[in-house]
Amino acid sequence: MGRLLIVNADDLGWSVEVNAGIIASHVAGVVSSVTLTATMPGADDAVDRLKDCPELGVGVHLTLTAGKPVCSDESVRARLAPGGDFGSSLLKLLVCARRSGSWREAAEAELSAQVQWLLDRGIKPDHVDSHKHFHVVSPFSGMVARVARGFGIACVRNTCERRVRLGNVRLSARLRRRLLMHWGKQASKVFAGQGLVSPGAFFGIADTGRPSVARVKAFLETCRAGSVEWMVHPGELEPTPSAVSRLGASRPVEKKMLTSPEVRAMIAESGFELVRYQELTA
Repeated sequence: MGRLLIVNADDLGWSVEVNAGIIASHVAGVVSSVTLTATMPGADDAVDRLKDCPELGVGVHLTLTAGKPVCSDESVRARLAPGGDFGSSLLKLLVCARRSGSWREAAEAELSAQVQWLLDRGIKPDHVDSHKHFHVVSPFSGMVARVARGFGIACVRNTCERRVRLGNVRLSARLRRRLLMHWGKQASKVFAGQGLVSPGAFFGIADTGRPSVARVKAFLETCRAGSVEWMVHPGELEPTPSAVSRLGASRPVEKKMLTSPEVRAMIAESGFELVRYQELTA
């Protein structure tokens, strides 16, 4: 097997519309892997759709900021989402995690419950990542590593994205990339200590919400890593958004890109082989 490319669609389970766009991006496009969010309204619909996609890799998209907790322990649910729904702020998560040991215990119990939710429906996740990438921020990196290894999950997302010197990237996106590079380097030591495996390179942070074939092509042409994850967020337009998201309008655009002959040809010419996360440990 040569150089490996995982095209992973985040947010499966977000809504029926997002699910439809993600599955279409696999069936008619280049998506080879997804991560499923157990806490969102479209989660059960996602499980049903996956039954017709045996070649699609499936991981778990952990979240503490969107949807409703799935843990059956009421004390955990009350501590993490006192109003019934998770909050939407990563900063709030960090404050809670660093102030309260009991909150950290509740958070780890909820993350375990989200993995168990998939297992209870016959889905064995092959990797973990997270909504808003909190899994690379301490102390969550340690929690996620323990949860992954506890369930026998071997792989985790690496958020260290190398800069692509092409096109205009917004300042907010550049800052996000730098932060996730910094946190990702620290988290990689935690993950390696637990024996977790990650792709050698990553693309998609700076381009989230603004997909660009030219930038992906430039990345693949200059990347020397043997394995890469390209993170994507396709979907159909939601008439009524399931939750606050800056990606509503960009999801259909990204679906169109991922199902285009141009992108298929780009990957074919890149020398990379489309795979799932489980092929990293084969």
